[in-house]
Amino acid sequence: MDKNFIVGQSNELIVEGTMFDLHNDFNLEQVRYDGANLLVELSSVANKQRASLRFDEIKFVLFAKKTNFDNYWGIEEFGYKSPDDFDDDWLLSEQQAKLGDHFFIRFIGDDYLRIYSNRALFEISNKNLSESN
Repeated sequence: MDKNFIVGQSNELIVEGTMFDLHNDFNLEQVRYDGANLLVELSSVANKQRASLRFDEIKFVLFAKKTNFDNYWGIEEFGYKSPDDFDDDWLLSEQQAKLGDHFFIRFIGDDYLRIYSNRALFEISNKNLSESN
């Protein structure tokens, strides 16, 4: 998967040397999936930034059986899983992951999204959220 980020500690994404703590500093706004692409939208707790995690040209996606995105306010952790490993209690770190491993997002509430796509992009906007309302 071609991506513009790496996973730092399990709750962080790092882009071009800048760390974003998505567990403590961002809330989950929505998840949109159209069958080929998926978008995870977040907003900062301080209401000063928007963030998105976009997966294009999805090759594999799996949601926890009870996943209902209206029930979640945040992200618990990120990691990786081998395509044949479905024990979601243990995740691989960036250093342990191999080419072809699935990206794993655990939501607060213990449900998850497991995904592999051609491209994954994390983008951040510093636009104050109150300006767009």
